[in-house]
Amino acid sequence: RQGGVFRTNCIDCLDRTNVVQGLLGRKHLEHVLNRAGLLPEGIALQNAFPLVFNQFRRIWADHGDDVSRQYAGTGALKSGFTRTGKRTKAGLIDDGVKSITRYYLNNFQDGAKQDAMDYATGNYKVPKGTTSPFKEHRSPTMPLLAAVLSLCWGIVMGFQFAAGKTEGTMANALQTVVLPLVIGAVTLRTVVARGADLVRQPQLCPDLSQPW
Repeated sequence: RQGGVFRTNCIDCLDRTNVVQGLLGRKHLEHVLNRAGLLPEGIALQNAFPLVFNQFRRIWADHGDDVSRQYAGTGALKSGFTRTGKRTKAGLIDDGVKSITRYYLNNFQDGAKQDAMDYATGNYKVPKGTTSPFKEHRSPTMPLLAAVLSLCWGIVMGFQFAAGKTEGTMANALQTVVLPLVIGAVTLRTVVARGADLVRQPQLCPDLSQPW
């Protein structure tokens, strides 16, 4: 007999919500096994059936990653904690990489995905006798790549210059350290300043893309 419900306030059930729901799912599994007479009262699942416990965590984490890929383009955040029950440095790095990837996909790729869904679900009706509604879109990939490479080159050469591994003249320092850093900073600033033009927003139903 169910006496209540748990509410996890997240429409997509990703990331931290998936961690909480994993805990609730494990508790419910223990309850089911206890009712079936397979798990003694007060004994945790990981102590009675460690193989089942590890399999449950792996399946739950894989499911969270699959849902997250459909919704956000990457695996779920905190999936390392869901799999192992521990927060590690590798898990933090993995979350950082996923967050950066999501930022790029959300701003520069998901507009086309939303257009496809609007067309497939009938939100957009193709008017007869009209031209294509799509406009040319400039990709930020190349300027962002150039900015990152210039900054990385300047930083690496700066460390080598400071360590005395390169010729220590002022002219050489300006060419190999300062100039790449300036080029990278200016390019990055330009991309940020023109961010509204570079973001790939939905074109078929732009009003529907606004949350409110």
